[in-house]
Amino acid sequence: MRVFLADTGLKRPRHIANSLWCFSQLQRSEQPLLELVAAVALETMDSFEPQSLASSMWAMAAMAKLSFSDPKLWSALSERSVELILEFDARGLSNSV
Repeated sequence: MRVFLADTGLKRPRHIANSLWCFSQLQRSEQPLLELVAAVALETMDSFEPQSLASSMWAMAAMAKLSFSDPKLWSALSERSVELILEFDARGLSNSV
């Protein structure tokens, strides 16, 4: 995970969303790692596109049952989604609601 954070090429929204999705599918709440991923997501939120937003929000919702929540990340995801709402396709919208 440290490589993920150190290499700017790996700070792409798609990689962040995929990391969150993986944690949700594994049903693991590795708090320190999730906090690092959330920090990188907040750092790079301006480059998130609709698909990464939708995937990240879906994963965050799935992880809520694992007792992981990050209000700052939720807020940033929501704000960015509002900015890009007209770019979402039907699938992205349904995954975000």
